[in-house]
Amino acid sequence: MPTVLPPSRDAALETRVFWERFKYQIIAALIILLIALVGFTGYRLYSDRRAAEAQRRERKFAEANATLQSFITKHPKHEFVSTAQMTMAANLELMGKSDEALSMYQKIASSYPNSFNAPLALLSQVYILKAKNRAGEARRICETILTQYRTSFWAGEAFQELRLLKPSGPSEPAAAAGPTIPPFLARPPMAEPQAAPNTPQAAPPPSPKNPR
Repeated sequence: MPTVLPPSRDAALETRVFWERFKYQIIAALIILLIALVGFTGYRLYSDRRAAEAQRRERKFAEANATLQSFITKHPKHEFVSTAQMTMAANLELMGKSDEALSMYQKIASSYPNSFNAPLALLSQVYILKAKNRAGEARRICETILTQYRTSFWAGEAFQELRLLKPSGPSEPAAAAGPTIPPFLARPPMAEPQAAPNTPQAAPPPSPKNPR
């Protein structure tokens, strides 16, 4: 396991709240920043991205995804394909299509394992799985991030999520193995055997007579 110092409770809570509130804006800002670093080859993506962002502001998420998909279809080998797909997955989340978003995040992480988007795609799966009460899967993904992307910016967030998702005690795996037996169905402790009523008792042996 990586030697990451755990943040304080207050700092971790503030980081979590900040991320949950602004994660889509952060993703968009990272995309624009990265596009600004490329030359003319990224101009078309930038244009499509601006159109998609305008549609997102108008909450036209389906239209925004169509714009981004058009870019992916035209440039399937472009280095920013995974970035466009990340935006599409975020739009699916905003549309309430969490299953489709989860599937897309999984595709990004598996198809582009060396991309800067891979750990973020994994972490995005964690939030969806938590909402679906699939804590075991969420824990495994956090461990994957800490193992394969320990130097990533998102490793610290994965570490904090893993702490929150840790089992409360050794009894949790046993509880997950099968349904808990209700108390009223549990076998009561065996009582001490008692003599049946009206059972004739054996007569005591006669006492010896005193000799005359």
